[in-house]
Amino acid sequence: MPKAADGSIKVSDKDGTEPVKSYECKKTAIFLKTSKDAINGSQFHKLAKNTIKLAGKNGDEAATETDTQTLDKENGIAFTVKI
Repeated sequence: MPKAADGSIKVSDKDGTEPVKSYECKKTAIFLKTSKDAINGSQFHKLAKNTIKLAGKNGDEAATETDTQTLDKENGIAFTVKI
């Protein structure tokens, strides 16, 4: 594939006018800080479906936990902390 002057690569149909879908991308180590690889859909889904749960303890009282939430919530995730 030829590169443009700015270093980008255009992926398009045989006439060079319409963008095309990229599929069967190889799974790579995208979570490395130095990674410059593209991410495929299954890797993105795995990341977005991670969960978070918080726990806290006050003195000798029993620890309390929040409900588990997935990180793909629209408008973010929310937890209420009572002291």
